[in-house]
Amino acid sequence: MSQGVSYENLTCSGTTTVVQIDGSSSMDDLPGLLFSWTTDCPNGLFDDPNSTTPVLTFDSVAGGGSTMCSVMLSVSDDSEQSSVCQAAISVQSCTFDCRGTLNGPAREDACGVCEGNR
Repeated sequence: MSQGVSYENLTCSGTTTVVQIDGSSSMDDLPGLLFSWTTDCPNGLFDDPNSTTPVLTFDSVAGGGSTMCSVMLSVSDDSEQSSVCQAAISVQSCTFDCRGTLNGPAREDACGVCEGNR
């Protein structure tokens, strides 16, 4: 039995991060693989922890700081053989402008007004 984990479509929206996880490269000689995902990401929740490709949502560091955590995939087959794989997730800090746009150009003026008189 071999398995693999990949993630993509990482989005950052302030204090919440959403990751599409993919364990579809896991394979075995027998059909009927069973998937079980777990995580140590802060308040991490999978939309379906038994899916091949679940979506993981977790809390990012307040203020959009970087976050490091892991996902673990346990794959078992009909003959009760199992294998566990772990992958690290590293979310870099996110910067939002005063309009809430990721890496946007809008800035507050000296009075705290978004894109006000500078």
